[in-house]
Amino acid sequence: MSENSEIFDLVVVGSGAAGMAAALTAAHHGLSVLIVEKASHWGGSTARSGGGVWIPGNSVLRGQAPADDIESARTYLKSITGEYGDAERIDTYIDRGAEALDFMMAHAPLELRWVPGYSDYYPEAPGGRAHGRSVEPKPFDAQRLGAELATLEPDYTLAPKNFVATQADFRQFHLGLRNPRAPFRVLRIGARWAKGQLLRRHLLARGQALSAMFRIGLRDANVPLRLNTSLVELLETDGRVTGVVVESAGVEHVFGYLAALDAARA
Repeated sequence: MSENSEIFDLVVVGSGAAGMAAALTAAHHGLSVLIVEKASHWGGSTARSGGGVWIPGNSVLRGQAPADDIESARTYLKSITGEYGDAERIDTYIDRGAEALDFMMAHAPLELRWVPGYSDYYPEAPGGRAHGRSVEPKPFDAQRLGAELATLEPDYTLAPKNFVATQADFRQFHLGLRNPRAPFRVLRIGARWAKGQLLRRHLLARGQALSAMFRIGLRDANVPLRLNTSLVELLETDGRVTGVVVESAGVEHVFGYLAALDAARA
């Protein structure tokens, strides 16, 4: 076997939440997994997002939010997607999504909480909810990442260390003087900053926190992540994708099943 070839059961291309969730699931089902990321940072667009997770009926919502009817969530999704939605996929998402999220929380340090009053995007649609079904990650101490903090995709906003705001914070204070709770929310953010500084933490919020939580779970599962590694080609054997050709520092590598490596050498 070439020194530029390695065997893995699964190669995940991209290190956003979708890729990391797939890698984490596969690793805990006994597969050998590798994540490749073409950028010099990991986390993808997830790390720059609000970090909200919309999965109706999950255990966090059941414990913190007003009671919901899972059938109303199904009605909502089918209503807003209309003719463009795949009914079978929507049903699978509604029926199995909470199970999948619980699996993630069991195998990574995902600490999530309901975002009160963060409405569904179309609350007026059939099945929509004005108080929302979104959950988000709690602020996370990035020091747990160690050296990998330096390669986490940076946030869009530049703020002092430990000065972080969650989606729940934004919802409260962006209304300013129109919201009587806004001053208290600002004080809460300030108290979080002071506590973080005092305890010498490095707090992350929103998508950065979500990405970091996933990465810790992947490290615990011994899933490697290779940056600056771009996909060049998918390799097929008998009509099935069995490997990938990637490029890193101008050198091509082949990752996948043994059959794919044999085909690449042929």
